[in-house]
Amino acid sequence: MLQPFHRCVCSLFIQSIFPFAKAGTEAFHVKKKPLFEALFSLYNKRLLSKHFHTIKVKNDWVPSSHKRGVLFYINHSSWWDSLVLFQLNRYLLKQDGYALMSEDGLKKFPFFMKLGAFPVNSSSYTSVLRSLTRASSLLDEGKALFVFPQGEERHVDERPFTFQHGTSYLIQKARNCEVVPITFYHTLFHEQHPEFFIHIGKSVSIGDDKNRQAATRQLEEAMTIQLDAVKRQVVNGKTEHFDVFVDGSITIGEKWYHRFKKKAVCLTGREEN
Repeated sequence: MLQPFHRCVCSLFIQSIFPFAKAGTEAFHVKKKPLFEALFSLYNKRLLSKHFHTIKVKNDWVPSSHKRGVLFYINHSSWWDSLVLFQLNRYLLKQDGYALMSEDGLKKFPFFMKLGAFPVNSSSYTSVLRSLTRASSLLDEGKALFVFPQGEERHVDERPFTFQHGTSYLIQKARNCEVVPITFYHTLFHEQHPEFFIHIGKSVSIGDDKNRQAATRQLEEAMTIQLDAVKRQVVNGKTEHFDVFVDGSITIGEKWYHRFKKKAVCLTGREEN
């Protein structure tokens, strides 16, 4: 049986599904629900804590003192990315954020509309243009927009990056917005569950003289440099500049390990690192 907390969240999910199913994605209207966001963040934190040993973040972004839209672009390599991103924004970035999401994805998980997602159908030029126009309007209004410019999940170590041109289109359309790269890197290491590392980079300046292709290449290069740096730091164990963002729950394996270690100390009188 579902525990009361999970029943409550599932009930909210169901309430969000049926209105969306009737309206269809073509008649979308982004209307975030603060109560739903608050409840979902509690559920999401518990979910992330259960499945990750730790999620750590390094933040080099300094928000502009002027009210400007912010376009965050993120590499996409796992099913967890959207959930991690939601939690990151709610508790650290704290932006009035929206996200482009595939139409198929929103049909499958319509509750994301209550969290600020709106659909784009990449196979339809009309849908893409409408969604990008809506996105640029949000940036002009001083909102934050989160995009995965790869357009699909790709392996975290795949190089070179290949971005779709929608991100550079938005930068040209909303010229006053900040552009900030966020890199996600996840790995299995010493613990039973994987570790997730996030680096929020400094703003990227895209010159007005650059065409869409050149701007896309600059975004790809900035992402490559930043993600490769995170990978090197993780591989070399140099992660002291990352702060714990989500602390995972103790697994059965860790409980047995600590119990064994405690017993070994009692028997030998020595505590090993």
